[in-house]
Amino acid sequence: MAKIENHVFFQKILGGKQSTEAGFDHVFYDKFRKSSALDACIRFARDCSWKAVEVMLTYHGKETLDHWLPILANFPETYNPSNYK
Repeated sequence: MAKIENHVFFQKILGGKQSTEAGFDHVFYDKFRKSSALDACIRFARDCSWKAVEVMLTYHGKETLDHWLPILANFPETYNPSNYK
């Protein structure tokens, strides 16, 4: 992914430009921009970040949609499904 593209997705994942500026984590962003869309999506699922998974499936569907079931399988079994839609 291009750096500019990564930054736009990073903003969407965090909830917008203001949220990105308030909660910017350079270590996390560095890992995010170096990973593939599929790896990032799996990491978000493992972290129970359903909104990030939703953004990745929406905007990186070409790389992630064929793997939607394994991605969803990476949400912890103990995560309450009512927490995401």
